[in-house]
Amino acid sequence: MQSVRDDPRPFSRITVVLGRYICQILPVVPKGARKHIVAASLRRLSLWKHVRVLSLVENMCLDYANPDNTLFVNYLMEIGSNPQKTIQLPSTIHNCTSVQDLILSVYSNLNIYCDRNQCFLTKMTILYVKNNDVSSINDDALNMFSGEPIVYLAANKIVENEFVDHTYNDRYPSECLNCLFLPGLLPFKLKLKVGCSIILL
Repeated sequence: MQSVRDDPRPFSRITVVLGRYICQILPVVPKGARKHIVAASLRRLSLWKHVRVLSLVENMCLDYANPDNTLFVNYLMEIGSNPQKTIQLPSTIHNCTSVQDLILSVYSNLNIYCDRNQCFLTKMTILYVKNNDVSSINDDALNMFSGEPIVYLAANKIVENEFVDHTYNDRYPSECLNCLFLPGLLPFKLKLKVGCSIILL
């Protein structure tokens, strides 16, 4: 903009809107420590002194007639703006001491055999960051689920081609392929129980 308008001032005095909630979305610095991430944040840029901060105070998509929604929004705002950095968790948030407690707080009576609605497991979900942790939680939940498990094993191998190096199978034995855990692919050992939910790809 400075080159096009021949004006050395920031953005050549063109109004630029930067929409971002800096309390939640931090810049990504590959292999960077806390100090590198903070140094790359928007507030550390030389342009920050020219920025005018405008805060949105009302969520137009939210139904403020529902008091629970208002309480939740106020709680989220306190997380992002409390200078003491100490937040009192609302009573609706459970403090679980183990993964098993977490599973039972979300899916009550999971370990008790009873007639359930088909949507029993699809109305709520547990969100996690890493695929390995998700797999571990799924295994724990399945172990708590009533019934006998049925185990299915995959048959993994590298596709052979006459124009490809035939030593692939020697370098990548089936044991190595079976230990891979890739997003979007089924695991080598798939354990299921009658009534558990699955995703068909």
